[in-house]
Amino acid sequence: MAVEVYETMLGLNVAGNYAALVQHWRTDVTGGETPFEIAKDLVDVGLESVVLGTQFLTALAGLMAEDCFISSARARRITQTGGASYVKPYGVADWPGTYTGNTDGAQVAGFMIGFTDGGGGLFAKNWIPGVAEGALVAGRWTSTYKTAAQDYLTQWVLGLDGATYHYDPVLKHGSPSPTFNQIVSGQLGLTPGTIRRRLVPV
Repeated sequence: MAVEVYETMLGLNVAGNYAALVQHWRTDVTGGETPFEIAKDLVDVGLESVVLGTQFLTALAGLMAEDCFISSARARRITQTGGASYVKPYGVADWPGTYTGNTDGAQVAGFMIGFTDGGGGLFAKNWIPGVAEGALVAGRWTSTYKTAAQDYLTQWVLGLDGATYHYDPVLKHGSPSPTFNQIVSGQLGLTPGTIRRRLVPV
């Protein structure tokens, strides 16, 4: 048995602009699968499987406006000696944004906070772009957006069910030898976040 951590990068098309969401997942590998096989399972099954009635990608798309879509997913092992990346592109119609309306601004994002088992000073941050114009009133989230955010937070904390393994969300911190703490609860930030640094997705 070996505890391994995998990184996923989800490519997001935000009304023609590009962004990426990077997350980390821990699992206990008990079989003889290669890192590439597990990365493929994490994407093909984990991200797309149903946990508590909702797919993780469906919950993410529920936060994004109708002129957005999830454009790709990539996964790779980052512990031990690392591993080859598995990449899966998505079309416009595969995982479209389902929050009513068009994007308010490319830099505006929902700020998701993931609290860990490592104490108050260790928390993960997810900025989810593609916020629709109607998701904010006077700088505050509407009840509809709060509900969509809770759906996403629930799926994030629950983790992903692959064909063989379960993947728990973790916060990666520290360098050059990182430590990983499990994310055990989540909360939507009271005010919108701003994306300052963009990664180029697949």
